Amino acid sequence: MRELLHPSRLKPLTGGSMRKVIALVSSLLLVATFASPAQSEGAKYSVYQKTLAAFGSSATTLTTQQEAQVKASVEANPTAEKFICTGIRYYDQPMSVNITVRKRAKAACEYAKQLNPALSTWYQNKPTQARSYAGKVLLTVKSPDTESKYVIARAAYESARVVVDGSTTAPANSILASDNLPKEYEGMILKNLSTAMSMWDERYGVIEPYTVIAFTHEDGAWADEQARTHRISLPVASWSVWIANYAESSGENCGLATAGSNNYFMCMALDPKAALQQSTKGAHEYFHSIQKKIGLNHQNIPVWIGEGAPTYFEAVAGDLGYKATSEKYGNFSTWGFYERFDGSIQQAVSRMTNADILEVYRSLEIGMIAESISVMDKYAGYAMGALATEYLIGVHGYETFMDFQDSVGKGAYWKTAFYDYFDVTPDEFYVDVLDYLKTVY
Repeated sequence: MRELLHPSRLKPLTGGSMRKVIALVSSLLLVATFASPAQSEGAKYSVYQKTLAAFGSSATTLTTQQEAQVKASVEANPTAEKFICTGIRYYDQPMSVNITVRKRAKAACEYAKQLNPALSTWYQNKPTQARSYAGKVLLTVKSPDTESKYVIARAAYESARVVVDGSTTAPANSILASDNLPKEYEGMILKNLSTAMSMWDERYGVIEPYTVIAFTHEDGAWADEQARTHRISLPVASWSVWIANYAESSGENCGLATAGSNNYFMCMALDPKAALQQSTKGAHEYFHSIQKKIGLNHQNIPVWIGEGAPTYFEAVAGDLGYKATSEKYGNFSTWGFYERFDGSIQQAVSRMTNADILEVYRSLEIGMIAESISVMDKYAGYAMGALATEYLIGVHGYETFMDFQDSVGKGAYWKTAFYDYFDVTPDEFYVDVLDYLKTVY
């Protein structure tokens, strides 16, 4: 996973350290973004979330489209026990708006209960700093999960996967390809770019125009010319140099990528199977462009989040069949990580102490400086960042995770915002991540 490090409030009702959440998987309580007071101790749940279409300015009843969305959510979760409807108010709107959004939430839950009388429903209202969600209703559906090993991972996946809705199609002229790139690759790239755009179009809008510059390991000079044209900076003097630096380990597979504000560059493999997997990086690189749009960069967010979030979203968008990010990365290791911990991530986790995990994530709080790439290698930054992201989303939900990033992008100090949204300090969280990883490995 070689690429340039280029990253650019609905507060949970539960409190206390996350260590209480995963002390033992057998007594795991999955804390979703919005928890019902009736939630029982020790229950294991997978979580599904869906945001209903927008309401009219003063409407409090469901439209035909919204009823269809509620029905789809009920039918998609036949074993669901809890159905939570949250009306969302923009944080600086008058408190009187709470009445309106709460009525909308009530209407959604009443319809769900009508469709499935066995559901335990709960409606409420909460503020957000994301304008695109103001006035809407968020559905959170909880179903029993018997695979306790993957309960958090599955909750994260189902929470994040909801936004992969196919709502946007990237224009055919979004791809600028070198002559050496196999023509059939362009369809894969366009498909994955469309998926990426659809994931964040409702929250942030579509970045337009947007271009993917795709090429092979033979096209360093051509890529350099495009980099100058599109004003993309590189971690080395040129693409030619960058490709040559990694030729020994990657050869024709290449796999290098980097993103700008409205484009990303990708050096693709000539092998079709490798190229197919590389094309799923579309969500990764496009999210870097989203990060830039909302004000995130490696000066205001640690690289384990700045790179971990795009890496996790890449896996969700690609839908490559993994039950969990932990399954994907169990046997993975970078050279530096292997030398430091004498094994793959799974092997290392079994031996790690709290001091070890603090070393990993504190080191990955590094900003975008010259040492970033070597630190990412030594501590397997992409993988460890993705695992931490999965855990955060699994416990707190996709919406809260995104609201946290929005807050940092607007100027909040990341450690302050982290505690504000997740009710735990970063150091406490790092130890919680180790506890979590020891349950899955």
